[in-house]
Amino acid sequence: MNEGIPEPLRPTRRGIEIAYRDAGIKKVEDFYSRDFFVQHYGEASVAADEKEYDNFHDREAYQVDQTEHGAFLETVFGRAHRLGAGFFGEAKIRLLKTYRYDDVFRGVDYVAEFKKPDGSHALFGFDVTTGETQGKVDDLKKRFERGHLSDLKYYVDPDNQANVGIQNMPNFILGVQKQDLEKFLAQVEGAVTPSGQVRGAKQLQKAEADLIAKMQGYFKAQLAEQTQAYWSVLKQGSQGLMTGSVAIDLSRLVEARRYREAHDYLADHKKETNQDESKPVHVFEKFLTIGMMGEKQLN
Repeated sequence: MNEGIPEPLRPTRRGIEIAYRDAGIKKVEDFYSRDFFVQHYGEASVAADEKEYDNFHDREAYQVDQTEHGAFLETVFGRAHRLGAGFFGEAKIRLLKTYRYDDVFRGVDYVAEFKKPDGSHALFGFDVTTGETQGKVDDLKKRFERGHLSDLKYYVDPDNQANVGIQNMPNFILGVQKQDLEKFLAQVEGAVTPSGQVRGAKQLQKAEADLIAKMQGYFKAQLAEQTQAYWSVLKQGSQGLMTGSVAIDLSRLVEARRYREAHDYLADHKKETNQDESKPVHVFEKFLTIGMMGEKQLN
């Protein structure tokens, strides 16, 4: 059985969750009610999904993960994103927490909505997890090589509310080590009371900065590996895997030279917007840029 957060650190964990309660990421349920999905799928379908979720939720192993490291990571991830952690470079992204059924059975914790220059949206999924991530990443690569991307049942196309659900959406695994979360809690012990009162603001800020820097390093390396996997498959001739009304179209990614074009495109954009040109281009920005570039820029 997985071990949870050590008992001495749990009061601090409760205090952090209270202190961060207003920093959470919005949920799909904040915008679309159960009745909305019942109108689309029918009561029987939604009720069956709820029963399946409840049965899974009652399993002891799931409870340990969710009530301890997993749930706490989501709290920290939401706080870091709201603080402008830059996990996705300078791309302007809105994150939404997925519906609980999709979280468990589709393996997607968050959907990132990226608004393209033409006003439409590109959507990406993220599974934020603790512990060993390589197994999940390897499974993701194998699924992609077979042409299988992620689907969501309980989501609404921001470009067209008549389109419920997502098919063929790229999904990324973002992992943080459990010991990093426990180290953070140890660092802020005493700075935040179990009731959520912050008594050591500087101590908390220092610990937050340390943890966010660690997460940035993890995520950058993980995104680099996974986006490389997507590009490699597409360069080998797998076309159209991500096309659709809500999924970004990366089928044009067939030549390695477009890495450079993406970099140049972002550099020009930084000049036009008076951004620091010397700042390295984040790997996820490259991924987004290639997808949103028009045919004119690519040819």
